[in-house]
Amino acid sequence: MSAVDAKIVRTMCPMNCHPTFCGMQVEVESGRLKTLSGDKDNPDSAGFLCVRGRATSEIFGNPKRLLYPQIRDDRRTDIWRRVSWDEALDFMAKRMRSAGPEAVGLWAGHGGFTVGSAVTVQLMQRFAHMYGCQNWHPAMVCWGLGGFGVGLTGALKVNTKEDMAENSNMIVLWGANISSQPNTARHIVAARRRGAKVITIDVRRTEAAAQSDEVFLIRPGSDAAFALAVMHVIVTEKLHDSEFIEAHTVGFAELSSHVLPFTPAWAAAETGLEEGQIASFARAYASTRPAMILLGGSSMHKSANGWHAARAISCLPALTGNFGVAGGGLGPRHGAHSAAMCWCGRPLIPTVLWRSGVIAR
Repeated sequence: MSAVDAKIVRTMCPMNCHPTFCGMQVEVESGRLKTLSGDKDNPDSAGFLCVRGRATSEIFGNPKRLLYPQIRDDRRTDIWRRVSWDEALDFMAKRMRSAGPEAVGLWAGHGGFTVGSAVTVQLMQRFAHMYGCQNWHPAMVCWGLGGFGVGLTGALKVNTKEDMAENSNMIVLWGANISSQPNTARHIVAARRRGAKVITIDVRRTEAAAQSDEVFLIRPGSDAAFALAVMHVIVTEKLHDSEFIEAHTVGFAELSSHVLPFTPAWAAAETGLEEGQIASFARAYASTRPAMILLGGSSMHKSANGWHAARAISCLPALTGNFGVAGGGLGPRHGAHSAAMCWCGRPLIPTVLWRSGVIAR
C-alpha cells in the first residue's frame, strides 16, 4: 500500500447522538474505508466511541444498501424495477403535479441527519416553501413535542455535561437512558464518583439504572402526574426558593393553586409508585443544591400528552432556584440548542416561566 493510496482522516461520528458528536479517526485506502477508531485528540470525546460509532464501518460498502432508485408499478405486489434518476424524478414530478401542492407533504427521514448534514432537511424546507406544499419536521416523531413543552415553560437553556460532572450534587435521569447519549455517560459516572447522587425515573430498568443510586419505575405516560405531585410537595411544604421565584419567574400563584389537587396519593395511583416514594423524591430534590435534570430526548414525548410532561418537569428547576447556577437546571439533551418554540395559545397547565426569552402573554 503506497502513501498515495492510504491516508488517515479525522472526522465526526455520523450517528446523530446528542448533545455532541464524537471524534472519529478513519483510515482510508484507495478511496475506501479500511478501519476506524475514536479520535484521542478530540477535546470533547477524547477517544470514546460507542458500539454505534464502531459499527459505522458496516454501513459503507454494505452490499444490501440501496444505491439506485426503484419503482413499484403495482402497489399490490412487492415487485420493484431499477430505473434511472431521470425517470425517478419525472415520476415524482408527475405525481406531485397531478395531486397539487395542497395534497403533497414532505417528511425528512433520519438518514438526512445521520450523514452529519442538516443541509438535506434545509433544502427540503426551502423546496416546500417554493412549491407551496406541506412540510413536517422529523423531530415531531422524536423530541419535538418535548422541545415544544420546554419552550412554552421558558427553560430554553441547558447546562453542559462537563458542568454536570464537576458541579452537580444530584442528577435526575428523567426518561434519559445513557445508552442513547453515550458521550454524556462518562460525565455522569465522574459526578457519581465525586459523590453526586444519581436518580433514574423511567418506565423500565434501563442501562442508566446500573449507574443510579435510586430508581423509580413509573407507568408509561405518567411523567406529568409524577412532576405535578412533586410540585405539590415542594409548594405545600414551602420547599421552594421564594427569592428566585420572585426575581425570575411569573405565574407562581397560579401554579400553586393548580397543583393543590395533585397530591402524592393521587399520583401514586397514576404512576404505580408509593405515596412515600413521591414525597421523598420531592424533598430530596428540593433540598439538594445544585440539582440537574436530564430530560428524556425522545421516548417520553412520543404521545399526544407528552409535551405536558416536558412542561411540568421543566418547572422544577425554577421552583427550586436551580436555573442559572453551575451544576443545576436542565442537562444536555436532544436539540437543546433549539428548544425555543413560539408561543401558541394559552397554556393548559399554569407554569412557572423563567424570564429568559419568554414571550409574554
